[in-house]
Order: sequence, then C-alpha cells, then structure tokens
Amino acid sequence: NSRQFNSLENRVKQLLKKYPKNINLHNILGIALKDQWKLDDSIKIFKETIKIQPNFYIAYHNMGNVLKELCRLDEAKTYYQKCIGINPNYIEAYIGLGKVLLDFNKLDESATVFKRALKLKPENAKLHRYLSEVTKYKENDSHTKNMERIISNSNATQDQQMHLSFALGKVYEDMKCYDKAFSHWEKGNFLKRKEIKYSTYSQARLFQDMKETFTKALFEKFENCGNLDSTLIFIVGMPRSGTTLVQQILSSH
Repeated sequence: NSRQFNSLENRVKQLLKKYPKNINLHNILGIALKDQWKLDDSIKIFKETIKIQPNFYIAYHNMGNVLKELCRLDEAKTYYQKCIGINPNYIEAYIGLGKVLLDFNKLDESATVFKRALKLKPENAKLHRYLSEVTKYKENDSHTKNMERIISNSNATQDQQMHLSFALGKVYEDMKCYDKAFSHWEKGNFLKRKEIKYSTYSQARLFQDMKETFTKALFEKFENCGNLDSTLIFIVGMPRSGTTLVQQILSSH
C-alpha cells in the first residue's frame, strides 16, 4: 500500500540469498518488479518460480498479467489458461482470461469465461461488472435480476455495491433508461471516490522527483541515443490525449 516497490525488491533479494528456493519470495519479487515497470526482469523471475514449483498457479496468473501489460496477448492467454488448469477455482485467472479475450474483441468467448467464473462465485460483483461489459441487455434479462438482487441485499458490501452500480449503469444504458443508468453511475462513482486516498504531498513529491531526475544534463548525456527519426506519430482514436496509448507503445518496445 505504501508503493515502496524498490525497497520491497531490495528486501526480497536479501531474503532470497538465505532462502533461494522460496517460491513466495520469488513471487513477491516478480510483483515488485512489475509494479516498477521492470517487466522483462519480472518475466524472468516468474519463469524461475514456475521452474522451481511447476504447480504454483499464482505465478502463472502473475505472468499473464505482465504479458498483458506488454500486449503479448496470446502468451498471456496461455498462462491464464494454465493457471485455471492447475486451480479451476482461482477467480482472478478467469478475470484475466476474460479481459484478454475482450482485448481480442471475442465478446462471446469473454462472456463465457465470466459466466463460468460466476458459477463458482455467484456473489462476486467484479465478475458481474466484467460480464456486463460484454453483454447487450434487453428488458427482463436474468442477469440484470441477479445483480439487482445482490445490490438490494442489506448485507451487500461497499465493494459489491460499487461494481454492481457500474454494471447496472451499463444495463440501463443498453435499455435506453438513461435516468436510471445515470443514477447507478453516480452511486458507483461516489463509492469509488471513497476508496481513493489522494495526497497533494505525494503528487508534489512526484513532480519534484521528475524535475530532479530528467535534467538538461541527462538529456544531453543521451542526446544521440534511441531512434533519431523525427517522423510524427499520430494517435487515432477517441477524443482524449492518447498518453496511455503512447505509454503502451513505449512499454512494448
């Protein structure tokens, strides 16, 4: 939660000198590397983890997550499937696989995966939300009734209510009941905001670190490195800035 992944990486490396075959330490190191965007190093660690313990299903799931970040979707799909093959009850692997199939625009296959997972965890609101994203709704849909039943339960957690609010917003948008859709989205956003712990200090520190790191001297040092082609790249898509897509392109190369 503190996001101190570099400190975590160093601590785990120290422990691995004492416990070189501990798969949990290997797994934690792989995650620490992933969250620092050291993706190639993370892949090496997860491969080593799987080599030590071929049935350690969590490593397959985490490997799938790294490969998905690198847009190596076919490989990610394979690792999610291997994870499910070892542990058919591991819900996160179904979510990963369903999202990869969504990236391939295989909506029916994605829906099938989420439905399969819901048979295992019928109250899992996150699964309901993902299924809603790949489903076109009409009136009296049984899935809508299931979600309404869960969200109206007085024991529904805040997390369940948040995911189901977003899902039901999608449902009622499909049905063109826009006031009802907006009401659910408004509730979902309100609950999501309660989870976000924004820190002005952290943001100020981030920008200060950027200024201290990316100095004129650094750019002069690497002046003739990289691709010197100055051809423009046009990002074509929805009307936003395109920074996330540029980040994905850079991360993949």
